[in-house]
Amino acid sequence: MKPWYRGFQGRIEQTDKDKYKVCGTIESLNNGSDVRITELPIRVWTQNYKEQVEQWISGTEKVPAWIIGYKENHSTTNVDFTIYLTEEELNNALKEGLEKKFKLITNITTSNMVCFDGNGRIKKYSSAEEILLEFYDYRLEYYRKRRDHMLKVLALEVNQLRNKARFIQMKIDHNLEFEGLRKAEIIKLLESEGFERFRHGKEEKIDDEDQTGNDGDGYNYLMNTKSWSFCEEEAQKLMNKKAEKEKELIVLQKKTPQEIWKEDLDAFLDEWNKLLNSDCNDR
Repeated sequence: MKPWYRGFQGRIEQTDKDKYKVCGTIESLNNGSDVRITELPIRVWTQNYKEQVEQWISGTEKVPAWIIGYKENHSTTNVDFTIYLTEEELNNALKEGLEKKFKLITNITTSNMVCFDGNGRIKKYSSAEEILLEFYDYRLEYYRKRRDHMLKVLALEVNQLRNKARFIQMKIDHNLEFEGLRKAEIIKLLESEGFERFRHGKEEKIDDEDQTGNDGDGYNYLMNTKSWSFCEEEAQKLMNKKAEKEKELIVLQKKTPQEIWKEDLDAFLDEWNKLLNSDCNDR
């Protein structure tokens, strides 16, 4: 891995272990002795560089003036200096090297890698790769937890849809009549028909030993069904949704945590590439 900065159009070259040279972008123009700078090194700011250019125009006690003038044509995302100098000074700059002469070279190191480890403690790492290798195991464990949670939620949702679909079909077929019964009697009837109970909708199944007396003993997800749901069209929609969720559950059961992680990375890369393309279009 090498250092990379979003939107940077210059060069980054490795010069030694953990050391890199960062170069801005400069070119001599065809119209004579002018040069154009369209990128500054990392951590060199436009205003600071402008002050440096103006110093080259006015000169100092130690360094005489060697630039005639300059023009700015920056955008919100891009640097653009056109600098005017004599042909003699341009030749001198070419001999020395434009990047060096115009101070468009900086250096960065990657040896000071400090990060919080998986236990929340500050730790120094030898490289970015070492951080990633350690992060991988922690991240994979949370993908396992995520998969287990998704399976639990999806299985509960499928079970609830199965119960609700059977409930609606029984009502349509007039095989389940409870109008006029007391609440306790309705609960016993639903229980005798084998309908499962769920607390707070679909979030948690209620076991036989976990009766709370609240939430209609877990049958509100059935008893709160709207009247329109008992027509054939709505019943079919529910059956279709149940079949769809069953397929999702089967697909998820076959996936490993690594596969889910890769899918997330693919989705991230798609969005990331769109963002980078947008950056290019804005230039």
